[in-house]
Amino acid sequence: IVACSFTPCGQLFITGSTYGDLRLWDLNMNHLHAEKNAHDLGVSCCQFAPQIMK
Repeated sequence: IVACSFTPCGQLFITGSTYGDLRLWDLNMNHLHAEKNAHDLGVSCCQFAPQIMK
C-alpha cells in the first residue's frame, strides 16, 4: 500500500498499491467493501472528490 485517502465522513477509506489495486474499506463494518484493478503500472495516489460523494 502506497496511497490512502479517507472519505470526508471518515466511514470509508481507499488504498492504492504498487500492483495497481484500489481497495475500498468500510471502517464501521470492518471489512473490504470493493476491490478493482485500476492501473497496470501501480497506484501512487488516491483521493475522494467531495462533490461526487454527495
